[in-house]
Amino acid sequence: MRKTIFLAMPLLKNERFDDVKLISFGYYFSVKEQTQFGAFAFLLPDDTLAFVFRGTDCSLIGWKEDFNLAYKESTPGQEMSADFVKKQLALFPSKKFRLMGHSKGGNFAVYAASMLSSSQAENLLNVYDDDGPGQNKTVYDSIGHQRIKNRIVHIVPINCIIGNLLNHEDISYAVEADEKTDLFNQHDLYTWKMDGLSFKKTPDVSAISKYIRDSVNELVVNKVKDKEEMETLVDALFDAMEMTGIKNAEHIFSDLPGFLKKYIRSAMKTNKYDKKVLFKVLRYTVDCFTNHWGEYLANSKAEKEALKTRVTYSEIEAY
Repeated sequence: MRKTIFLAMPLLKNERFDDVKLISFGYYFSVKEQTQFGAFAFLLPDDTLAFVFRGTDCSLIGWKEDFNLAYKESTPGQEMSADFVKKQLALFPSKKFRLMGHSKGGNFAVYAASMLSSSQAENLLNVYDDDGPGQNKTVYDSIGHQRIKNRIVHIVPINCIIGNLLNHEDISYAVEADEKTDLFNQHDLYTWKMDGLSFKKTPDVSAISKYIRDSVNELVVNKVKDKEEMETLVDALFDAMEMTGIKNAEHIFSDLPGFLKKYIRSAMKTNKYDKKVLFKVLRYTVDCFTNHWGEYLANSKAEKEALKTRVTYSEIEAY
């Protein structure tokens, strides 16, 4: 939030945004419904609309909704995003519009676009999905999604994790990020590098990103197929977090090794069925990451060779 406030203050004074009008704002947060939703609607100087969806905050409820995407056909937040857009379009039925968001906000933008009617979709210009996780297979294969998929611009950092998960379009392009950041922190937009007014693009995501993508997606799509098991896994994970006294995601990433130790201890105290599912998924996870290890080594080698070539070209250009 501190970085966001520092960004917001100069935006208020920037002439580029003088003629942008905020026309609507939606917000909802519920522990009971495991929902965290936020959205803006803007009227841009070119007389088009922009719907911007908020990503995941640091609350455990926000993160649990992310995990629910893995096995639910829709979440309350996704349905709210579609409803928010439809209500605004009813007020401006003839205007062209764009949808956009980062992280879960990107997922919401794609979901809302997939729920548009055929007539509404005709006015859709683009959907900008900044490192958002993909959709449930039912939504991904739907007629509504197929109708708009070619207008989705899927942007991720070079060491992408979140934007590679579940069912999504091919990555439009990857962005270079601060070398000092680790895999998870590159999800933070503030680490993405700029080249003037555009992102500094890179040819592809890294070998480690592909390794995690293939391993995790095999786990979610092919191994843990049973919806009840997936639901039990997610509930047990977050119950264990509460037992360890975790209040938000920042507490996890500030001391990941410490959290894992606490999590394993608390997981041992769960009921027999939950414990069985947790250890079953742990075994699946090891299998999936082992299965793709050879591919990772090959991709990593190719990545290093490509980097050498790129350095050589740079030296030639400099000469």
